[in-house]
Amino acid sequence: MNPHTPSGTVTVAENQRPSMAIVEHVARVDGVDPLDLEPLYNAIDPEDLDAICESGSESIELEFIYAGRTVTVAKENGTVEVGIDEGISRAEASDAADTESPT
Repeated sequence: MNPHTPSGTVTVAENQRPSMAIVEHVARVDGVDPLDLEPLYNAIDPEDLDAICESGSESIELEFIYAGRTVTVAKENGTVEVGIDEGISRAEASDAADTESPT
């Protein structure tokens, strides 16, 4: 399967900032607390992201890497959607690292 295929796409609520929706969605898919994720600012400026999504532009699409996943943010006709890839979750990566033997 294509590593950039969204494992889940959520529509951002009108009263929610897209930056917060990204953190919450990645945390939910990875099964971790949002506070356990790296700061979104390490991947993209949250204020700039929110401003772009709230701009008057009818259509935008952004893609970037956050917390080891490819995140896609798309805005079409005023609706903002966030999708993340099907890559390995942080929990799965941690389990794999724990079972690998040193070479």
